[in-house]
Amino acid sequence: MYEKAQHLFAAQKQPSKALYAQVSQIPPDESGSIRGKIVQLTEDLRRPEAEDAETKLRIFTIRGMLETNYDAAQARSTWEEGAQGIAAFISGDLETAKSR
Repeated sequence: MYEKAQHLFAAQKQPSKALYAQVSQIPPDESGSIRGKIVQLTEDLRRPEAEDAETKLRIFTIRGMLETNYDAAQARSTWEEGAQGIAAFISGDLETAKSR
């Protein structure tokens, strides 16, 4: 489903939504190289498409799930950063939410 969505959003010139769908295809289990997936997600956060709050939050969520299985200390940092962004968003501080 996410693969179809990725191609559809890319065709519609909606890169942020395409990136959301792309990272959503990463399984949260231990198949493949977890470290490689974490590195890729970290790189994805630097992409302009990741500036969208929903997409950024999705990347943090997927990365946090992977890190929980890989390195608990690293996961804590990711979850804290994502949670701070969510809290800022809920309180209406969109600038902080986007940066977190």
